[in-house]
Amino acid sequence: APVLRRENDTPTTLAFALAVILLPNPRAAASVSLQLSFAAMAGILCFGERLYALFTGSLPRNRFGRLLGKILAPVASSFAVLPFTLPLMAVHFGYLSLLSPVTSLLCSLAISLCFCLGYLSCLLTLLFAPLGQWAGQLTAYIARYILWASGLVSAVPHSVLYMELGWNIPWVIGVYALFIGMHF
Repeated sequence: APVLRRENDTPTTLAFALAVILLPNPRAAASVSLQLSFAAMAGILCFGERLYALFTGSLPRNRFGRLLGKILAPVASSFAVLPFTLPLMAVHFGYLSLLSPVTSLLCSLAISLCFCLGYLSCLLTLLFAPLGQWAGQLTAYIARYILWASGLVSAVPHSVLYMELGWNIPWVIGVYALFIGMHF
C-alpha cells in the first residue's frame, strides 16, 4: 500500500498474506503453525499498541524510560498474542498453561536476543570462523537460559488446565466471556 501511495489497512494486509499462502495450497489452513502464526499476528495488531501504551504510559521521558520501553515492547507483544493463541493451543494440544505469561516475561527478551545473535553468529562464521564460534557459544548460553526458565515454570504444580477434564472447557469459555464482556 505505501509503495502504491494507498492507505495501509493492517487487517486487510494480514488477510491478503493469508490468501497468498492459501491460494496455492488451501490445505495449509489445517496447519497448526499457520493458525498460531496468524492468530499471534492478529493479537499483536488488535492489542499490541494498547498494551505497550499501558505498560509504558507512566515511564519517565528520559533515557531510562526509553530503554525500559524497548525492553517492554516484546513483553507487550507476548501478552497481546495470548487472547487468540490460547484457544488454539487448547484445541490442538489439549491443555492450557496458566503460567505462560510468566514464561513470556522471563523469556521474550531472551528469545529475541537469541534469534539476533544466532543470525549474527552465522554471518560472523562466514567472515571469520572463530568470531562466529564465540557468538554461537554466547547464543547457546541464552538458549540454555530459555530452556531453564521454561523448565522452571513448567515444573510448578497445577499450572496446566487439561481440556480432557470436562469442567475445564466451560471454565475457559466463561473466562473468555468475562473478558469480552469487560472489553465492551
